[in-house]
Amino acid sequence: MLADGTIEMETKVDAAARAHAAKKGWQPGDYEVEITGTDKDGNAVVMLRHKDDKNPKYPGGGKSVELHISRKTYEVVVVVMFQ
Repeated sequence: MLADGTIEMETKVDAAARAHAAKKGWQPGDYEVEITGTDKDGNAVVMLRHKDDKNPKYPGGGKSVELHISRKTYEVVVVVMFQ
């Protein structure tokens, strides 16, 4: 949850994260969205966790990503992939 965010803002951030997942070809049941806070620039930080990463068969970063989403434009401005 965003400390100073409204429900409307969180809904838009959530929608931006889901749009990113759709661009990756993920189906709605393939992932979870968790808003974890904000970065130093005030962007919303969101974990986009793919279900395949819950019980990985192999070590590594998996499919999940951390997104930084502008709270002004609701565009993804940073994508962090894990290794």
